[in-house]
Amino acid sequence: MITCTSTPMVGLLIQGGPLDIDHVVDLLRRKVIVLVLQGTGLGADLIAFVYFEKVHHQGDEYESFVKTELIKRMMNCYPKDFVDNELAQ
Repeated sequence: MITCTSTPMVGLLIQGGPLDIDHVVDLLRRKVIVLVLQGTGLGADLIAFVYFEKVHHQGDEYESFVKTELIKRMMNCYPKDFVDNELAQ
């Protein structure tokens, strides 16, 4: 006899903007599996880049490289969000 049922849930990110990235972070905090389709562009590629770098390059150099590279990539993906931003200059 089943006393409790739950519906499995999975997140899926194809492309995506800043709000979608926030949504992925929220899902991960709630322990929901998220499939990120690398190669679809924008937010999905940003998340895939950070994940790949974390898995393959660890240590002191990882953090400074990823932060710098991620900012560059974010500026390319979302230029309108960085027009008046200090990071863009």
